[in-house]
Amino acid sequence: AEAARGFSSGMAAISATVLAFVGAGERLVAVRNCYGDAYRLFERLFPRLNIKVDYVDGSDPDAVAAALPGAKLLYLESPTSMMFELQDLEHLTRLAKEQGIVTTIDNSWATPVFQKPISHGVDLVLHSASKYLSGHSDTVAGVVAGSAAHIKHINEQTYSQLGGKLSPFEGWLLLRGLRTLPLRLPHHMK
Repeated sequence: AEAARGFSSGMAAISATVLAFVGAGERLVAVRNCYGDAYRLFERLFPRLNIKVDYVDGSDPDAVAAALPGAKLLYLESPTSMMFELQDLEHLTRLAKEQGIVTTIDNSWATPVFQKPISHGVDLVLHSASKYLSGHSDTVAGVVAGSAAHIKHINEQTYSQLGGKLSPFEGWLLLRGLRTLPLRLPHHMK
């Protein structure tokens, strides 16, 4: 990624990222079985903001293609929370980009050790850094990474307005965890 932004939680990163690109009267397409708090954000808050969310089976490219026209953002999560469903990231991002739709993915479960969504064409990669990135169960943080232009847009549109700024100490804890991430994750797989 060209740039990244730290947040006070994974949900702060998700909220700021999605709301930077989708506004009142607009629509996003999200994979079903996404993270529970993201789903609750989409279902409870977004209707009050006049933002529509259509859910799709991300493993069905035809269903995704049918839902994309008119959407502003495609929200992926691969593997999905709890169900661990996978998506063909290259194919789905290509479908979205053909229509000028921004693509995002929650990559918290796979981490950058096992999956690099930007190399598959995804615009913005989200992480709940409280999980594997920090690695010590003592940090609450979130991250979004992507192009400098996309991160600048988030900074200008929603970052400071939604109150999700990462504290310096949490940032330090996150950096501590990132140093050992490539060593820790292979052991998680065993």
